[in-house]
Amino acid sequence: MAKTVQHKPGDDSIAEVEPKKHGDVWMIRWRWWPYDGSKSVPHRHQGKTKGEARAKALAKAAELRAGLAATGPWTKASKLSAYIDGVSRPAIEKSTRLAESSKPVYYRALANISAQAGAITINEASNPDTAVRIIEGIAAKHGAESGRTARNVLSRWVYGRMVRSRIIAQSPLFGADIEYGEVKTTAKPANDVALSEADYDRLLTHLLGIDPSTEPRKPRSRDTSTDKRQAVIDLTLLQMTTGIRLGSARQIEPHEVIDNRGGGLNVFVPRHKLKGGEARNRRPKTFTILDDRTASRIRQRRDVTPEGAYLFGSPADPTGLWDRRNCTRAIERFYTEMAETLGITELEHDVRSHGWRTTLNSIYYWLPPHVRADWFGHSESVNEAHYIAEQMDLSPMVTAARERRARRDETDGAHTAAGDVESEESNGE
Repeated sequence: MAKTVQHKPGDDSIAEVEPKKHGDVWMIRWRWWPYDGSKSVPHRHQGKTKGEARAKALAKAAELRAGLAATGPWTKASKLSAYIDGVSRPAIEKSTRLAESSKPVYYRALANISAQAGAITINEASNPDTAVRIIEGIAAKHGAESGRTARNVLSRWVYGRMVRSRIIAQSPLFGADIEYGEVKTTAKPANDVALSEADYDRLLTHLLGIDPSTEPRKPRSRDTSTDKRQAVIDLTLLQMTTGIRLGSARQIEPHEVIDNRGGGLNVFVPRHKLKGGEARNRRPKTFTILDDRTASRIRQRRDVTPEGAYLFGSPADPTGLWDRRNCTRAIERFYTEMAETLGITELEHDVRSHGWRTTLNSIYYWLPPHVRADWFGHSESVNEAHYIAEQMDLSPMVTAARERRARRDETDGAHTAAGDVESEESNGE
């Protein structure tokens, strides 16, 4: 009795069969076992010689194994995390139907999915029990809302893409009953990622040193305008040193940038320019720039911006608002560039407008909570304390920022002096 060969997904039977002569041609009949575990599929190839027929069969098997026949370079043997990086994330990046503000939320969901799934293959991830465990694991770690977001992203941008490419027949989450657990009220919101103090200072110093008029740039960069490039840099500096939201920063007019009585610079934001500004309990808010170098930069920008124009107006017409979507895209491209230049990975997807509030809150965590709450307005219970005279110097936050900068400069100077002494001693030897 012939020995039965046990086949697994991805196998073929070419080595087990011989081509046979049919008239003037040689023909080989063989079978392929798909990665989805379904029944084997018969194939037939012919050639003028036995070798040619077998070569055609082997070429077809290699094509199927690589997934090129219908699924592109992806098969059920591919890693789920690799598929997410190679297909899902680029699809979200290129989507014109998604709001730009939603994309970072989806990127975070993809990161959670990859972390929870680990090194499993697409074949393993297509099992309904496995898919449910991934989502429930995310919900347990990050909260119910993160779990629901992950389910939506996994269904549409991962499994949905696989179905379109015929890698799988349907989403394993279709009709799945998932236990999300309780909502974590302490879970961080999307983009609530902070830079380290060292990376924050490194980025701030780097931005202050960029001169768009002289820096080398790619010849066909989308941000070829020097003025636009400078606006992106200055806008980033302003957000980094105040925590002001991008929506408010886009609407700043020259008369709202005010020299305060302590020698610093305030940005006064009227109620209607704040997020949720139409709410009855909303009143104007004042931000003081926490870095003197940035304050000088913004002061110069104010002084050259004519009345009737915006500080960060449209690149085509400064008297008009910079389109929210276009502005956001320009900022995100710049952050990605800085992530590559400085090696600060958080800038690639995680840190956006809200991230600067989180970063500043982390750097000054040693200040009393009510001081930070007053500054950032994170609690409704301190709303009355947020809204102060536009010419007031906001202490002790401003004082703390100046003291921190002085300590850092002193430390850097001590390190430099120590290096000089060591060098002199070495030369003396």
